[in-house]
Amino acid sequence: MASITPPTNTPMGTVNAEFCSTNLWARIGTVDGLKYLSKHFQIIIFSRDELKQYEMEKKFDLKKHKNLRFFLGDIRDKDRLKYAFKDIDIVLHAAALKQVPRAEYNPIEYIKTNVLGAQNIIECALETNVE
Repeated sequence: MASITPPTNTPMGTVNAEFCSTNLWARIGTVDGLKYLSKHFQIIIFSRDELKQYEMEKKFDLKKHKNLRFFLGDIRDKDRLKYAFKDIDIVLHAAALKQVPRAEYNPIEYIKTNVLGAQNIIECALETNVE
């Protein structure tokens, strides 16, 4: 199993992950942390939230960070996930709908995203040899 460990002499700031919306929108630690990772790894931001992707894209010079790619998509769309997983080694998944009052009113949508979407990610990872 691969692991991502920055060199000890590289200041990355606090590494945490914030995931929003129903898809893989990630902001890893500080912007500097993601800039570091995108220099050493292929990073794909997969989300159906085009505004958040646009805002994130503005923070990066994509000519400089060629390993950073943005995919619009939904984890409920297995074909799009498979396409995004091509040539990928590791997937970090934390996409979920989490507002309880909305879940009570829209339970089927929450099941589709939180359960079936997670199942799609697992199945696509297995089918494309992603860890």
